[in-house]
Amino acid sequence: MKIRISQLVDSLQPDDIFLEEKPFNRTAAVKGEVYRRICWQAAEQPVKKRRTLGRLPLAAAIALICLATTAAAAVTVHLHPAILDYFGVGQGQERLVEPGADSPVCSVTKNGVTISVLQTVADSYGVYVFYEVTVPEEITLPGWVTWDNYDIEPTRASDAFFCSQNQEILEISDYHMVGAVTLFSASKQVEKGPITVSFRDLGYYDENWDFVPLAQGQWNLTWTLHTIQPCTTSHPNQMVQTGNGPATINTIAISSISFNLISDGAKLSEEPISLQFADGSTLPVDMTSAEGTLGSVVSHMTDVETERYTCQVSNLFDNAIDPAQVTAVVIGETVLPFPG
Repeated sequence: MKIRISQLVDSLQPDDIFLEEKPFNRTAAVKGEVYRRICWQAAEQPVKKRRTLGRLPLAAAIALICLATTAAAAVTVHLHPAILDYFGVGQGQERLVEPGADSPVCSVTKNGVTISVLQTVADSYGVYVFYEVTVPEEITLPGWVTWDNYDIEPTRASDAFFCSQNQEILEISDYHMVGAVTLFSASKQVEKGPITVSFRDLGYYDENWDFVPLAQGQWNLTWTLHTIQPCTTSHPNQMVQTGNGPATINTIAISSISFNLISDGAKLSEEPISLQFADGSTLPVDMTSAEGTLGSVVSHMTDVETERYTCQVSNLFDNAIDPAQVTAVVIGETVLPFPG
C-alpha cells in the first residue's frame, strides 16, 4: 500500500506539491485532516502481506553488516516483488528497471528493530532505496506507521542546490513493513560510491499531530552504490513562452523512472508539460495535471531586478516508461524533439 503524504496534502492545498511534503508546518485543521485521510487509507485499503524473510537475531548492541554486490558480476538482478509493483512493471518489462537495480547486502539492528536494504534503483538524477523492517513481538505496527526523521546521502547528489527527498511505506503487517526512501536531484548527477541512509524513531502521529514513538533510536546503513541507469539527455537551449515571460530550456533528462528539466529565465509554475511517445500517446509531467507522477517544481531567483529564475521540474514516474519511445517534450505550445 502506498500512502503518499504529497498526494493527500495536494488534495487540500493544490499549490503545494513537492517531493519533500511532510506537512509539519500546516495549520491544526489541515494537519488533522491529513491525519484523518491517512487513517482512512490505512483502514479502507487492503494492506499487502507477503512472506517475510524471517527475523534476524535480536541484539542489544547495533549489529551492522554492509556489503555490496559488484558491478562486474555478470548476474541479472531479479527485482523484488514490491519493486515490480512500485514501478508498475509487468511480466516481460523488467528490462525497464533492471539496468539501474542493485542488491546490496546491508542491515542494522538496534533496540530489537532490524532494517535491511532490499534493493536500490538509481538513475543519473535520483536514487530509490527499498528496505524492510522487522520489529519484536512487543511492538505492533499500525497502518500509518512512519519515521520521525530520515535522510539519504549518496555521492554528490546530496550536495546539490536542488535536492528533494521522499519516503513511502509500501507494505505493512503487524511485525514487518517494506518502505522506500528517495533522493532526487537535477543540479548534480548521482555518482557511484558510498551511500548512507539514516532513520530516526519509528512511530506514528496522533490526532493532534504529536509523534508517538514505538521504537526510539537512530539506524544508519552505509554501503556502496555500484549501479546507475544513465538518463537520455538533451540540451535544447531553446526559449519557450510562459505565463511569466520567456524561459530557456537548458537540460532535459529522461530515464525509465524519472523526468528532469532545468530552465533559466521566467519562473515555470503553471505551464503544461507532457511527453509524447512514438505510438501517439502522451504523459503529463507538470505539477498541475500530472496524474502518474510524484514530483516537484523548485525555483531559485538568480536576479531580483529582472525576476530571473533557475527552475527545476522533476518527476518520478508511477509506472516505468521506455525512454527510447519518447519522441518529444511539449511545454505549453512549444514542441521540443527528444532527444533532439
